[in-house]
Amino acid sequence: MDNQHENLQELLELTEAILAKAKTIGSKMDDNQTEDLVEVQILFDRRQEVIDRMEASKNGAEFNWSAEGKEMVKSLQTAELELNPLMNSLHQAFTNQMNRINQTKQMSKKYRGAYQSTPADGTFLDIRK
Repeated sequence: MDNQHENLQELLELTEAILAKAKTIGSKMDDNQTEDLVEVQILFDRRQEVIDRMEASKNGAEFNWSAEGKEMVKSLQTAELELNPLMNSLHQAFTNQMNRINQTKQMSKKYRGAYQSTPADGTFLDIRK
């Protein structure tokens, strides 16, 4: 029972840390520090480890939370409700940035050396593959 309580406490602390860090990350990915994004990922990984431990220790046994545990669960639910929209918007911003990068790569592949040599007569020919 103590182990579950400790895991729940750690889960709550990690969720609150993720929430605090997520609030500092802007929706424009270019403005964010790489370290902040890596830190959020590390916190999520640690959080998943705690969830896995809780799942493993819960297997097969009937489990009842104490009053303090129930309060932590309520706090965790509140933090999750606040965290979900933030993470969804960050995910959308990251997806948009990746799409822009891929579009740029695709567009640059369409041109076949047009910019690598200067035209002899002063004209520019748009040569696509």
